Amino acid sequence: MKVAIQGAACVASGICGFIAPKVFPNREEIGGIVELLGPNPPQTEGDVARETE
Repeated sequence: MKVAIQGAACVASGICGFIAPKVFPNREEIGGIVELLGPNPPQTEGDVARETE
């Protein structure tokens, strides 16, 4: 599974970081903006990452 952040579609609600924090951590030191830990999350995180679409 390959994951990416679509900046134009992001509404900065933080929901993706809440649902899948191991894939999309919301980092306070960068203003709470979501980041992607890596484009290929562990298989165990695949289902929760899909929920963030």
